[in-house]
Amino acid sequence: QRQALLRLGAGNEAAIEAVDSAIFVLCLDMYAPADLSAAAANALRGTTVIAPSDKNGSGDPVERGTCMSRWYDKLQLIVAENGTAAVCFEHTPADGHTVLRMMSAVVT
Repeated sequence: QRQALLRLGAGNEAAIEAVDSAIFVLCLDMYAPADLSAAAANALRGTTVIAPSDKNGSGDPVERGTCMSRWYDKLQLIVAENGTAAVCFEHTPADGHTVLRMMSAVVT
């Protein structure tokens, strides 16, 4: 998939390099979780739906949802449109306590 993105345009290489070299990513979701369970599911795996690729409903099906803006090899600060915020990260590069301390500083 990475190679397909690179072939789509010259600007994609710089965009992918920016994400690859980032310490964390900010995910701004156009989704408002209704409760704590929905917020946790959105933070851990994102939302997903298979939908037609065009507005007329006739294109090939593609995956859409907040899961498409996730970079699971990065520390992700996820903010939903209703202000619900969460963090999702792979524990290999950073201990959970370190990330929680950072998030405490961010939200207070």
